[in-house]
Amino acid sequence: MKRLLLLSLLLLLALPPMARAEKSIYIPTVYGTVRARYEYLTRQNRGGFKVRDLRFGVNGYVAPIVSYCGEVDFSDWGRMALVNAYVRVLPLKGLNFTLGQQRIPFTIAAHRQPCEQFFVNRTFLAKHGGFRDIGLTGSYDIPKIPLTVQAGVYNCSGVGEHRLYFTNSYGFSAKLISAFLPQWYASASTARIKRGIAWEQMWDIGAYFHNGLWHVEGEYLRKNYMHELFQPVNAFDFFVYRLFPIEKKMIGGVSGAARYDYMGNHSSGVAAEDGKLTIDNPECHRLTLGATLSLKSKLQADFRINYEKYFFRKGVTPSLTDDDRIVVEVIAHF
Repeated sequence: MKRLLLLSLLLLLALPPMARAEKSIYIPTVYGTVRARYEYLTRQNRGGFKVRDLRFGVNGYVAPIVSYCGEVDFSDWGRMALVNAYVRVLPLKGLNFTLGQQRIPFTIAAHRQPCEQFFVNRTFLAKHGGFRDIGLTGSYDIPKIPLTVQAGVYNCSGVGEHRLYFTNSYGFSAKLISAFLPQWYASASTARIKRGIAWEQMWDIGAYFHNGLWHVEGEYLRKNYMHELFQPVNAFDFFVYRLFPIEKKMIGGVSGAARYDYMGNHSSGVAAEDGKLTIDNPECHRLTLGATLSLKSKLQADFRINYEKYFFRKGVTPSLTDDDRIVVEVIAHF
């Protein structure tokens, strides 16, 4: 594992630059995000230092109509994970096809990179509604209409070892995206995927307003387990973000954010000994308050603090991942 880690890092950071200016389109773009934090569980009076992400990626072109992307997280909560590995073909203006490991086109929040998050932790909806798999996705921007159509078909094998994986039952996803007004964005999507023993049929709708200073967003997800293996799940979130620019030598701005999100009883699709699905995540409401200090820089350097308050039904014991906490995080992105 250490050799693989070192080799991957060297490949990402030591890619040879192209010497000729006319080939600048082929010069790879290397980027990365590090998120390090301290978490304190207020109810349990204990804490710990964490590395949420150590993500590096590279993308570029090998031909005018063929691009690629490779992305590895060397510390996804301390575990190494391949994030993206795909080739994209762009045969016509506004049309592209993506083949390989990728995030399927479903939901708004699940598609944000770690450096683009507004809070230290994702919403319940993004955590349990997002899905990364191996397959083929097509995307088309309809001319003269602010509408993008995305659809794809996927293994439903997950993103682990898949050399010997073959199937005759694929998952799919479809999504409509529209910037219907200036500073407004909306999407509607559906997906049929398999987790564990369960096929899930999901629907999602969401919208946000963003003008550089304000960001207001809401999203709703409905998940049905096919053949009634488990009760339907509802999840939604709503949050407001406000940036206050500051003209100081070192400080670029301060922002504040507040979020409310909810998810009903949820199952990950793993069966118990009796073959039935069980509740892996009990019904929960959560309130998150946060503030971020951004340094003035050509790159990204943020200091963030969040407080999360969880609300469960009486008798539910919170897990270590879903309990009241204060999180202090530093984000570095290049």
